[in-house]
Amino acid sequence: MKFLKGGEISEYTIQKMVVSYLNLLKVGHAVIKIDNEGSKGRGKAGLGLRPGASDIFIARGRHGKFGFWLELKSKKGVLKPNQLKFFEDMERENYYTAVAWSFDEAKDHIDWYLLEKD
Repeated sequence: MKFLKGGEISEYTIQKMVVSYLNLLKVGHAVIKIDNEGSKGRGKAGLGLRPGASDIFIARGRHGKFGFWLELKSKKGVLKPNQLKFFEDMERENYYTAVAWSFDEAKDHIDWYLLEKD
C-alpha cells in the first residue's frame, strides 16, 4: 500500500483497491482502466489520449446510462479543468460520472451503480 507524505492513501492504492473490488463483484471483464498519464507529454493527443479522461470506465449500462466513468483522487487531490470538461462531455452523452477521494466513497458509487435496482 502506498501512502502520501501526510499519511493519506495514494491515488494509485485507491485505484488498485477499486479494481480488486470490481473483480470481487465479477464485473472485471467490463472494466477498463485508463492510463492517461501519457497525455501530459507533447504530441500525445495525436495518439488518441484524451486529457482529463477518468481513471476507470465500467462498460455496463444501468439506470438509463450507457456506462460509468469514475475518477479517483487521493484525499487532497483536485479536479483539473480538463477533468471537469470530460465529465460534462460524458454526462451530455448519457454516461454516469463520479469522483471519489477514498475507496469507501468509490465503493458507494459502484454499489449504487451496479447493485441497486433500476
